[in-house]
Amino acid sequence: MKSTLELRIRGFSRVKYSNEYVELELLKPTFEETMTRDVDTERLEESLDSLALSILGTKPDVDFVEIETRVDNTTYVYSTSRFVSRDYTPVLIAPRPSRVHAIYVAPPGDDGVSIDLTSEPPRVFTDELYVYETPIIVKSGASNRVLVVESNAGTFVVDLSALPSRRISRGSRKSRKAKRKRRKRCRSRKRRTKTTSSS
Repeated sequence: MKSTLELRIRGFSRVKYSNEYVELELLKPTFEETMTRDVDTERLEESLDSLALSILGTKPDVDFVEIETRVDNTTYVYSTSRFVSRDYTPVLIAPRPSRVHAIYVAPPGDDGVSIDLTSEPPRVFTDELYVYETPIIVKSGASNRVLVVESNAGTFVVDLSALPSRRISRGSRKSRKAKRKRRKRCRSRKRRTKTTSSS
């Protein structure tokens, strides 16, 4: 059975936040609109899924869509997103996109239980960035550190030493130069082989 529903739609793009210890994939709002639409309430999830996928297909700058509506005095929230990179593992799970206020990466306190938030200044966010099923890459050197994210949905605490870390390194100028030399040597060897075989 179709009913005319009011839909609140929010779109987000993925953005990276990185410091010397972690790399997070947060959400940044791209658009918000309200529309009325005839929706089959008996197949509500399928209808909202179809609408969300059409938005992802027509808006290349949108990676995540959330649709909120009310049916019979009950609020329904549906969301879908594009494929997340395999490099990431969702760690911070919020029930809905929640605005980030501050991020700390701090060592535990002397008692081993509390967190020493005074050791390093937090990264305070004035931009509108959101946490939701947020993936994390832990960089080497983050052992014995705790990630604290303050948001509208509450405070999330993640023990980084409990997550696998990976070394994120970008090719230095020296290494790139060496690779170019190796490629040149390979090409010149092939040319010499060709010349020898044709003679």
